[in-house]
Amino acid sequence: MNANLNRTDIQKLVLAGVDSSTESRDILIAARAEARNLGANLRVVMTTSVPISMMAVPLPLSAIEQAANTKLKELLSEVFGPDFAEKVDSEVVSGSAARILIDESANADLLVIGSRGHGPVVGAIIGSVSQQCVAHAHCPVLVVRGERREYISLADPVFVG
Repeated sequence: MNANLNRTDIQKLVLAGVDSSTESRDILIAARAEARNLGANLRVVMTTSVPISMMAVPLPLSAIEQAANTKLKELLSEVFGPDFAEKVDSEVVSGSAARILIDESANADLLVIGSRGHGPVVGAIIGSVSQQCVAHAHCPVLVVRGERREYISLADPVFVG
C-alpha cells in the first residue's frame, strides 16, 4: 500500500483493480461513484505479470512496468482529469492480480473489479481473477460487467418484483 495512505489515517477506502482492457474505464467510473457515495478515498491498482506467450521473448519486467505506468496514468487522466494525482492513490504492482487484490482488500471497504477474462478454457485452467476475488476478498466486491453508459450506484434503491 502506498505510504501516502495509512489505514489509520482514513475512515473508508474503495480499491479498484484495473488492467489494460477497455473495461478498466468502466471500473474506474463505478469506483469513483462508490467512493463518492461512501465518502471514501480511492486507491487504484494495476497489476502486471509476464504473459506466458512472452516468456520465450526476453523482455525486462521494468519495460512491462513502465508501459503499465504509462497506461495507468492515461486511464486515470481520462476518467479523473489531468490533476488525478490529487484525487486518487494509484500504483502498478507486479504479480498475480488475484493475489494482490485479495491481499489489498484487507485494507478496503469495497473492491471494484471487472469481469473480463481469458475465456472458458483458460479460465477453467487458471481461474478468473474476479472469481478468486469474490471468493476470497476481505471486503465486499463489486464486479463491473461490460460497457455501461450510466453507472447505477450501490446506494441507489433496488426494486425487485
